Amino acid sequence: MLPVILGALALRRTSGPLHEVTQMVRRRAFGDFEVRAVPGGTADVRELTASINFLADESDRLTAIERERSRLQSEMHRASTRIRRHLHADDIVREAVSAIQQHLPVDFVWVGLASDGLLTLAEGDRTTREQATSIAAILPEDSVDWMTDLYQRHEIYCVQHLRLDQPRGIPHQILSMLLDLGAASLVLAPFGAGAEFLGAVSLLRNDPGKPWTGPEISAVESLAADIGRALEHARLYESEDRLVKELQTLDRAKTSFLASASHDLRTPLTSIIGYLELLQDSAAGPLRAGQRQLLDVVVRNADRLLIIANDLLFVSRAEAGMIALTLTEVSLPET
Repeated sequence: MLPVILGALALRRTSGPLHEVTQMVRRRAFGDFEVRAVPGGTADVRELTASINFLADESDRLTAIERERSRLQSEMHRASTRIRRHLHADDIVREAVSAIQQHLPVDFVWVGLASDGLLTLAEGDRTTREQATSIAAILPEDSVDWMTDLYQRHEIYCVQHLRLDQPRGIPHQILSMLLDLGAASLVLAPFGAGAEFLGAVSLLRNDPGKPWTGPEISAVESLAADIGRALEHARLYESEDRLVKELQTLDRAKTSFLASASHDLRTPLTSIIGYLELLQDSAAGPLRAGQRQLLDVVVRNADRLLIIANDLLFVSRAEAGMIALTLTEVSLPET
C-alpha cells in the first residue's frame, strides 16, 4: 500500500499545480488577461508555470504595443487630414507641431526647412527663436547633405541614449547643444516630395528612462511623410497664387492703360470735332463743294475715333466695377 499511497501523493502534488495552470490558460482564453499561475509542485511543473507566465507577459506586452500603434496611427491619420487642409507652409508646420505635442510625450520639437542648401526654422514652429537660431547657426554645411541621404534611403535617425551611445553623424557642436538642453534621446525624421528633400522634424526627450518605442517612431515617420506631401501641395498652391496675382496685376495695368488712353484720346478729339463743326458752319468763311466733301470725310472719321475712345473708356470702367447695370424686361419687337 505504501507505494500506492506515495504515488497518489505525488500525483496530487503534480496534478494540483497542473490544474491551476490549465485554469489560468482557460481564463486567459475567455479574456481575463490579468491572471497568472502561481508556481508550485515539482521542478518541472514550476518551470512550466514560469514559462506560461512568461508567454502571458510577452503576449500582453505585444498586445499593448499593437494597441499603442493602432492608437497613434489613428491620431496621426486625423492629424494628416488637418494638415492637408492648409495651403501655407507655416500653417502646415504649426498643425504638425501641435499634433506631435498633443499625442507624443516630447520636450522639444524643431522643424527645419531646406532652402538653398541650408536648414532654417519653419515659421509655424513653436520652438523659441533663440533656440532655433542657435541650432541653425551651428549646423555644419554638410548637414543638409546628410539629411538628404537619410531621406533618399527612407531612414529615420534615432538615438535612444545621447549620453551613453556614440551618435553617428551628429557634429560635436550639435551634440553638446542637445545635451545642454537636457536631451536624453533623439528622433530625426526627414521629409520631402518625390526625390526632393524639403526638411526634417526633430524630437527630443529629457527622460532617459523613456526611450522611443516602435509605434512612436512609426508615427513620426508617417507624420513626416504627410508634412512633405502637404508642403509640396502648398508650394504648388503658392506658385499658382503668385501667377494669379501677377495676372491680376497685368489686368489692372491693362485697365488703367485703357482708361488713360481713352481719356487722352477724347480730349483732343473733342477739340478737333468742335473746330470741324465750326468749319462746316462756315464760321471761317464759305466752303467750296470739294472742300465740304473732304471736311465731311474728316468729320466722319473723327466721330469714329470718338466712338472707339468712348468704348475703351466704358470697358475700363466696367472692369473696374464703376458701372452699375440695371436689368429690365423689354419687348424685342417694339425695340
